[in-house]
Amino acid sequence: MKKRMAVNRKMRERRYLREARLAAGYSSRCEASMAIPYAPETLGRHERGETAIGPEDAVLYAECYDRPDILYRYCSECPVGQRIGMKTTDRDLPWAALRINQRLRKAKEVADTLEDIAEDGIVDETERPKFEAALAYLRELSCIITDILVWNYAQPRKHSASSGGRA
Repeated sequence: MKKRMAVNRKMRERRYLREARLAAGYSSRCEASMAIPYAPETLGRHERGETAIGPEDAVLYAECYDRPDILYRYCSECPVGQRIGMKTTDRDLPWAALRINQRLRKAKEVADTLEDIAEDGIVDETERPKFEAALAYLRELSCIITDILVWNYAQPRKHSASSGGRA
């Protein structure tokens, strides 16, 4: 019972679900429940973070609202995503672009270091600190890339016959 209470305390409002619903054109949960097979009350509990959503729920919301960013956000909240360090942060595109530009300047140096370490196929104890530093750099770069993906997928979409859908 204590474990369940700890999980409930961790629950937080999922504003992104509400924002995605509104962006998809569903001004009310009742309207959204016509596309998503959940009662309006369930949608509300999901949006407020009162009820956990599972992977199937995240996929359903992402598909019905045409918002792949929901999947990234879900993965950053799930136990597996948290364990591997998956993070999503709502950042403005200019900030994320500047940040990735700064990090990519160092990419060649990190790639060269990894190549040197990997040459013999072993990470020995003398190489371990440089290897760990390279992994930390790659995790940070991954988070910044995820921020840009989340920003992109959260943007309103203009569908046209020639574009074939998502830009």
